[in-house]
Amino acid sequence: MKQEDIIKAKAGQENHFRVPDGYFDNFTERMMAQLPEQDSHAGQTATPSGRKTVKMWKLIGACAASVAAVVITATTFLTDNNTADSDTVARTQTETVSEHERYIDEVADYAMMDNADIIACLSEE
Repeated sequence: MKQEDIIKAKAGQENHFRVPDGYFDNFTERMMAQLPEQDSHAGQTATPSGRKTVKMWKLIGACAASVAAVVITATTFLTDNNTADSDTVARTQTETVSEHERYIDEVADYAMMDNADIIACLSEE
């Protein structure tokens, strides 16, 4: 409150914001005079049937775009372009499995283990 009292003592309680005398007397006329002129027919077609034609073409264009999107999407997902890729993946996985089996066989031969020794090792765990 002390700061507010200091401000009131220096500035007073008088309202310093006032509208000049006669400001609103001809306000509407002055504002309208400053606005640019507008054409009442700007942006409209000449005939009502012209508007219907434009709306019809917009509708046809939207339908054509929708049909094209559906056809492209269906073609993309339904074509069988991935057969070569899936065959390559299957072949790679088969080769990997056979490499692991060869590695296991080599380790077993190196360790001089037979099937009975491998079963004994696995059953201990």
